Amino acid sequence: MPQDNAGIAGASRRLALRGRDRELRTLGELFERARAGSGGALVLAAGTGLGKTALLDTGRQDAAGFHECGVRAVEPESAAPLAGLRRLFPDCELGPDRAHRALVELSGDSPVLCWVDDAHHLDRASLEALAFAARRAETAPLVLLFTTGLGPGAVTVPDELADLPLLRLEPLGPADSLRLLDDHVPYGLPEGLADELVVLASGNPLALIELAGDLTPEQLGGSEPCPTAPPAGSRIRSAVDRSLRGLPAQARLLALLPAVDEDLDLSTLMRAAARVAPSALDEAEASGLLVVDGDRVRAPDELTRSSLSAEAPPSLRREAHRLLSEVLDARQHRARWLWHRATLTPRTPDGLADELGDAAEEAGQAGDFSVSARTYERAARLSGDAETRALRLVMAGRDSWLAGRRGHSRALLRRATPLIRSRRLRGMTQLLRGAIELAEGVPAIADRNLTGAADELAGTDRRLALTALMLAGEADFAAGDFRAYYANARRAEELRTPADGPQVRLMLDHFAGLAATFRGEHGTAVPSLRRVVRLAEAVDDTASSVWASQAAFVLGDAEGSLRMATRALTSSREQPVALLASWAGVYQSLSALLLDRYAAAEASALEGLRTARALGQRNFAISHLSILTLVAALQGDRHTARMRLDATSEEIAVRGLGRTGALSSWAIACAELAHGRHTDALARFSSMAPGSGRGNVAMRAMAAPHYVEAAARCGRRETADRTLRMFDAWAHSAGSLPRIALSHRCHALLAEHDTDADWHFREAVRLHRDAGTVLELAKTELLYAQWLRGRRKPRAARDHLAEALRIFEQYRVPHWVEHTSAQLRSVGAPVRAAASTGLEALTPKQAEIARLVAEGATNREIAARLFISRRTVDHHLRNIFATLGIRSRVQLSRLLP
Repeated sequence: MPQDNAGIAGASRRLALRGRDRELRTLGELFERARAGSGGALVLAAGTGLGKTALLDTGRQDAAGFHECGVRAVEPESAAPLAGLRRLFPDCELGPDRAHRALVELSGDSPVLCWVDDAHHLDRASLEALAFAARRAETAPLVLLFTTGLGPGAVTVPDELADLPLLRLEPLGPADSLRLLDDHVPYGLPEGLADELVVLASGNPLALIELAGDLTPEQLGGSEPCPTAPPAGSRIRSAVDRSLRGLPAQARLLALLPAVDEDLDLSTLMRAAARVAPSALDEAEASGLLVVDGDRVRAPDELTRSSLSAEAPPSLRREAHRLLSEVLDARQHRARWLWHRATLTPRTPDGLADELGDAAEEAGQAGDFSVSARTYERAARLSGDAETRALRLVMAGRDSWLAGRRGHSRALLRRATPLIRSRRLRGMTQLLRGAIELAEGVPAIADRNLTGAADELAGTDRRLALTALMLAGEADFAAGDFRAYYANARRAEELRTPADGPQVRLMLDHFAGLAATFRGEHGTAVPSLRRVVRLAEAVDDTASSVWASQAAFVLGDAEGSLRMATRALTSSREQPVALLASWAGVYQSLSALLLDRYAAAEASALEGLRTARALGQRNFAISHLSILTLVAALQGDRHTARMRLDATSEEIAVRGLGRTGALSSWAIACAELAHGRHTDALARFSSMAPGSGRGNVAMRAMAAPHYVEAAARCGRRETADRTLRMFDAWAHSAGSLPRIALSHRCHALLAEHDTDADWHFREAVRLHRDAGTVLELAKTELLYAQWLRGRRKPRAARDHLAEALRIFEQYRVPHWVEHTSAQLRSVGAPVRAAASTGLEALTPKQAEIARLVAEGATNREIAARLFISRRTVDHHLRNIFATLGIRSRVQLSRLLP
């Protein structure tokens, strides 16, 4: 097992260097410039184990044709003047500028690469001479590379290299960490263990390799928990230990506090510092071993925290527990206080386990899932009875998931499974597995887990069994497997009894109503779905609000759907099933779109995307990103829509997300339609047909008005008529004004007689106004005007175009403003620029970008935050500057409150 950076370097020659593409590109560009005659220098800085030597050695492979010389500095030689230069140039006269001349002379007809690994160990005279050469490297075909270490707290680049370009290696992301783990553990790992190792390693390649190499057979078999720290003797642990020992005693104690209490808060830390020595807190922070992040106090990462806990002497850990037990509020932080007291006062294991279990339940009810999960796990370790231990592990797994620690949640469920004896607990475990899979895995697998859970729970807990079936139905809907959805709906109906309470009746009616909707049986569906909405008003439950939001949306009641989705998202009652609130966020965004509130829909979807990513709910994140694709498409922003589609298309296919795939196809079809590419739009819509892999009856119904428009423009009247009949049955069954207005617009586009078309257009306009869907009103007026122009009625067309332009300008939709302005000019009408000036003249997207600029965000950060390209950010910023008459970000910041 490799124990140092050189070991990682050796591994990197045999395996791909994971997660360093950007850094390798930088090195490659440096070598290319040297080949062209103009070299340069670069300092590669990284903490212990991040692979700076591996990067250097892998990058050197790109230096084909270079004369190469290098040295790996060692600490014992750092006090010997010119020791490094002597190793580099054993036959050369030495001096301050001699290194540069020697390197230039070495080049001849080929460029030169000179590298120094661990430059912080090089003697000062040698480092000064090489830094002198590095500052002049651009005048010759010469590249100088230095690697240097970083301390836990701050960069420790030698002063001699401080003015050279610096490339700091960041920890690997989770995906690259998993790939590296696969490279070193080709036989695979038990469920959840890989995720736990990735979290513990904190993106450190060496730590990940060490942890994988130190796994025991019991851990690999799943019967024992994941390691809690890197193995003894690890260079990473040793580096953390040196930093800890380098602190004064009081600062050392404070630095250890977040290692023994992962939920440490700032007020508790301040009380602890007041007892020890207030000045010691500054020293602890300066060491980098303790980080204050808002109200939270933590170690810089899980790797440092675990290493601190493992390396600290038992007496120091005991003192840390004692200090926290004295400053914590025993009532406000009962679970944490109880644990710290327990480490100091031995108790009967089962008695302490019961107290911890009660405290964990209280913390969970208060929404402190991180605390409750850890406390349940501690209680499980002390529980003598196997079934009780299993129950507490399952509860810890549930709350770990709610706290966003999904890998640890899977591992806890894995550990609980062999201990389970009762059907009810087995069903609860499968229910939780299925819910996690629904949020972040493959819906088809989630369905198997959830239907299995329903089988186990049907005889012991009917409500939980129904919950499992509801989630299974959601998985089927997400996958587009409607046959499985109908089967689960039948199973749910078999559980109905006359004595069912409102929550159970709500779930059963939801299942029945959606199943009937998917079959096209709208007369049956509408009463059931209306009962769902009515029952949810009386049931104060997050899950019920989610189901009601979905039901109201299907009914076309956008306001009701939005109200219920918002209630679900703000509900104070947190239950495991409440993670479906992420899906409520999807309906919050879709309802806003149905109401033509594009800015609100985008804001909601962006917030949902950020939340889903933070919790690791990848499937929900993809759903929100697909809605953002649709928002961009409806606004005519084809470039952004395509960029967002590219970010999800592969995962949609791999995970079998039929519903989201259909939504994405609809979005891109709308983008093509907005730009007059009717044939391309129709082809995109065809990918939503049954048998395409993205067939989804619900999404096809929602997309029907746009499909009819594309088909009508392409002369595909028969298919357009068939689609419109299906849409009419849905829209009229519940009396949804926005959808009935769209139905009239479609009938106008397909009408064979002018009088019929004119009547349908007028009805569509009237109903859009009644429904308040002003952007769809503007699009209908635009289509009506185009129809009137075809009948040689330019004056009538001009009135509708003017109204459409006013709306598009009011709602600041640039593509449609430009398109409608062109139509107005073509009928001879003057088009005046919008009169608004100042901040109110900015579009919603421009206003959001301006706000982020004022907060100090870079263009890259803004692009990532809004999920648009940097090119789009640049474009919007230029327009913002032009609109506001300013020339800099500083001026923009001053304009904003």
